[in-house]
Amino acid sequence: MTHVLLPLVFEPLSKYFSSIERLDGERYRLTKRPDSALDIEHLAAVVHDPDVEVRIVGETLEVRFVDAYFADYLTADQAFVDTGPYEAVGYTSDSLTLRRRSGRGPEIEVKNFATQDEEWRHFLAGDIDVVPTIPPGAVELVAVSAGVRLETVGHPNTVSLYVNVGAAPLDDVRLRRAIALGLDRSAVSLTAVRHGAPDFIPAKNRDEARALMADVERDHGHIRLDLLVITSEKSFALAALAIQAQLSSLGIDVQLEAVPPDTRRSVDHQFDLLLWFGGAAEPEDLAKYISTALTDKSHYVNPAYDDAVARKDWPAARAMLERDLPIIPLYEDVEVVAIDGRLCGGRPETRADLTWLADLHPCAP
Repeated sequence: MTHVLLPLVFEPLSKYFSSIERLDGERYRLTKRPDSALDIEHLAAVVHDPDVEVRIVGETLEVRFVDAYFADYLTADQAFVDTGPYEAVGYTSDSLTLRRRSGRGPEIEVKNFATQDEEWRHFLAGDIDVVPTIPPGAVELVAVSAGVRLETVGHPNTVSLYVNVGAAPLDDVRLRRAIALGLDRSAVSLTAVRHGAPDFIPAKNRDEARALMADVERDHGHIRLDLLVITSEKSFALAALAIQAQLSSLGIDVQLEAVPPDTRRSVDHQFDLLLWFGGAAEPEDLAKYISTALTDKSHYVNPAYDDAVARKDWPAARAMLERDLPIIPLYEDVEVVAIDGRLCGGRPETRADLTWLADLHPCAP
C-alpha cells in the first residue's frame, strides 16, 4: 500500500543533489544542486537517520551507511528524502494517515483491505471515498451506479510472469522458452481482464514449445512448478487459472499458492513463478532487472545486461531480456478508479502513483 504513496511524502535525491560520488564501500559524497530549494543544513537534517551518518562539507554532504548492505543501492533516482508535500502522522497495519506539511487541506487516510471485493463493499457502504482499482467485470455495474464517478488510469500496467532463473529447473532457458512459447497470452488476457494481449506480446508457438519440453523432460524429468498468486488482485487469480491449464497441456504441473498481500513472502519467497506488475517496454522498467536491484523478483544476474542498462543501450537490454526470459509479459491491465461523485478533481495516471488523491476536493454546490 505505502509504496504508491511515496511521491506524496518523499522526493528523489536528484531533485536536490546534482551528483552522488561513492568514496568507498560505505561512504558517498552528495553535491547540492545550485538551484536546490533547500539549504545544505536542511538537506543534512532530512538525509540523516539512525542508519545514516551525515557530515556537511561546504555545499556537499558526506554520507556513511551504518549498514554497508544498503550502500550498494544508493542512486539519485532510487533514493528519497522526506520532503514531499505530506507527512505521515498515523500508521497501523491497516491504515496510513497523511497530513499536508503546510497544515492546509484535509488529511488523506489510506486503508488496506485483503481483497478487492472487500474494498468494493466498503466503498458501496460509504466507508471510503475512492477505490483505486475496480475488480474485473465490475466496471459495467459501477457505470450505472448513482453517485459514482469513474476515471480510467492514464497508463495501463503490464502484468508479467516473473520466473525464478536462479534455481532448477527454471535455470534452464529451454524451459523458460517453452513456457513463453506455450502460453496463449491473448487467452490469458481475455480471461483476466476481458481484452486481448497488446501487439508487443509475442504469439504462441505450441509446436516449438512441445519440442523444447521433450528435451527438458529428458534432462530433468517431470516438471512441477509453484505459481505464487497475490490474493488482493482478482485478475491475478483468473490469469493463474488460465496459465495452470495451458501449461498442463505441455506436461508442466503448476501448483497455485495463494499469498496475502501483507506478507513479505510476495517478494522474498523462493517461488518458481510469480504474477506481478512490470514489463520491459520503458527504460525505467529495464533498470528493475539489474543484478543488484532490490525490485528484481527473478534472481536474474547478467553483468552484460547491467552494462547495457548503465550505458542506456535500451535495445540491447531488451534483447537480452527477451533471450533470457527472467520475466514473461502477459497482458495489460487497463484500470478504472471509482470516486465518490461528490468529489471533483484528481486524474490518475499510473497505478504506482496516488499523488492525484491530493487534488480531490468537494464539488462546488
